[in-house]
Amino acid sequence: FYTLQTMPWVAAETIRRLAPLLCVLIATFVLNEGASPLQWVLLLFSFVGVAMLQGFETSIEFFPMLVAVVSAVAAACAYTCIRALKGKEAPLTIVFYFPLVTVPLIAIPTWMSWVPPTPIDWVALVGIGVLTLFAQYTMTAAFQLEPASSIMPYTYLGPVLAALFGYLLFDETLTPMGWMGVGLVFLSVMLSTTVRQQR
Repeated sequence: FYTLQTMPWVAAETIRRLAPLLCVLIATFVLNEGASPLQWVLLLFSFVGVAMLQGFETSIEFFPMLVAVVSAVAAACAYTCIRALKGKEAPLTIVFYFPLVTVPLIAIPTWMSWVPPTPIDWVALVGIGVLTLFAQYTMTAAFQLEPASSIMPYTYLGPVLAALFGYLLFDETLTPMGWMGVGLVFLSVMLSTTVRQQR
């Protein structure tokens, strides 16, 4: 959230998308879950596709960029920890610990900047909470079933689906390069699925 306020959105999101690559790299050394050369290539293609979709930004200050990279590394470590708990903790238990740790950490800053939600805001916030819980649970369950190199390519579908929903529902436009990025991500994910099924 800090990077979204202090650097261009495109740059923040692109750097954040380093997390899947870093997760597979960390899992290779920490969990001994190596990815095949083809899986690495497809993962890189997915990252490039998202970068093509979101565009490129060069005017980035050093400190916000450093914070974004640290955020991507932290996310990659969290994903790796989830995978390391395979067979030791149930997905719901892991999901439970996320708010158990984060709520006390953010309670005071939230209280200091609290803005009372309107009734429609409450509906939206509850909806976001339910969908986030569902997404977190399904992602955690997926990590329990498959190695990081098999799961991480699918995370690149998030910005692609967001762009497509924006195009279909809100009349947002995609550049020709954006459409190429969408195609590259879909192709990479489909090929990653084929590689996973053959292993």
